[in-house]
Amino acid sequence: MTRTYNEKGSSHIVLIMLVLVLAVIGFAGYRVMQNQNKTTASSDSSTATTALAAPAKITNKVQAKQASSALDAVSIDKTLDSAQLDAELNSFL
Repeated sequence: MTRTYNEKGSSHIVLIMLVLVLAVIGFAGYRVMQNQNKTTASSDSSTATTALAAPAKITNKVQAKQASSALDAVSIDKTLDSAQLDAELNSFL
């Protein structure tokens, strides 16, 4: 005598478990990303105010902010000669 089992409902349980595992992994990834953004933001604000020298080579976000702060501190309007700039641009073209 052979018994047959009705296993039609097991696929729903597997699907629910799969969605649950994906949700937990997604939530953990979201929390890690949020903590990383908070850490980066706090280090960006502390280094941008202390250093006004532009880095030699920009390789990350912190160095880009440092370069931006250094450029903001420099007043280029006083030393800008529009005639010289036009002549240099025309020589390139």
